[in-house]
Amino acid sequence: FKMAGGDDRYDSLFHKLCETLVRRMHESKYNLNLLSFPRKQIWIPDMLVTLVALKNYSRMYNGKYADTIEAWIKNARTLWIHKTTGLLAGMLPGESRYQKGITIKGSHTALICSYLSLVDEEFAHEQYVKMCQKLRKEETFMGKTICGVKEYLRKSPDFQMAPGDAGLIVKGISAGGTAFAIGAATYLGDWEFRYKMLRTA
Repeated sequence: FKMAGGDDRYDSLFHKLCETLVRRMHESKYNLNLLSFPRKQIWIPDMLVTLVALKNYSRMYNGKYADTIEAWIKNARTLWIHKTTGLLAGMLPGESRYQKGITIKGSHTALICSYLSLVDEEFAHEQYVKMCQKLRKEETFMGKTICGVKEYLRKSPDFQMAPGDAGLIVKGISAGGTAFAIGAATYLGDWEFRYKMLRTA
């Protein structure tokens, strides 16, 4: 609101919310991460919404909370990287009884790249390049070329309505992941991929 030119009517709330987020991050037993839901996993895209808010706050208030942002980024680079792909985890187990280890999905990775570009452009660019290497896909569908982000690393369903952020999957390409990737491609200046994704949409 304020960054868009609004007045100071919400300043007090903004201070309180960011202070609470930082306090809870430092109290967390998950290396500065917060559970997205009680007794569930940690969704890294959800955490990056928190980081974007703190980054905006830091820009407006003389770098306050910059140390927390830097510490989270350091953890992300060292603790939550998928060994095979080099991609930042989309989900971490947290308190889930069902998930083990790091999960990579195209919709999560594309959303991560878009949010991360607003927090740490260098890290975002590194992740974006890896996303394009591992998850970018072009395919022929009904006589036309479609281009976007795959949802899965090792399978490409012809047609599936996937749960969560992925949405419709066609020839392995995630509608949600492709939409999210347009934001990262725009911010990072990948006009060729952006054009192809927009044509697909």
